[in-house]
Amino acid sequence: MLTLRTKPVQRREFWIAAPIAGAALLVAAGYLASSKLVPAIAFAAFAVVVLGLEAAAVRCHRIVVTPDEIRVRDLTGPNRSAARAAVTSIHIYAYWTTLADGTGTDLLRSRPGWTEEQLLSLAEYLVVPLYDHRTHHGLAHSATGRLVARAGQPRADDSQEPH
Repeated sequence: MLTLRTKPVQRREFWIAAPIAGAALLVAAGYLASSKLVPAIAFAAFAVVVLGLEAAAVRCHRIVVTPDEIRVRDLTGPNRSAARAAVTSIHIYAYWTTLADGTGTDLLRSRPGWTEEQLLSLAEYLVVPLYDHRTHHGLAHSATGRLVARAGQPRADDSQEPH
């Protein structure tokens, strides 16, 4: 059994909650400037709660691979699963990662936060190819992905050839 957990909150995940928390902090600053302490504290507390929930959601997100199925678990939605034999490829997009079947249908969709090293390990464990569709420094995605790892092939940096 393989379990992958996301790394601690990364910059990309922080930007999901930052606009809400930033707006709450601006409102709190406005109330504080007008000497209204109670609303300022309430909006500041709301900002802290929003950022804390987002950090917890990112930290608790994981992919669990068992001999029969693959499960994606997180705090923000229901646990999703797919048969392990049905997954034939992994695709990295700008705002999500998908595990797809042979026809290209997304079986599981996961939020961002996985490192490429973690996804390479998952692809090697499942013996499926890994495609990277990210473009423009990870802010957009393309329809055709760059093949990062072939199914069943060792990584280029793991070769045993002498230097």
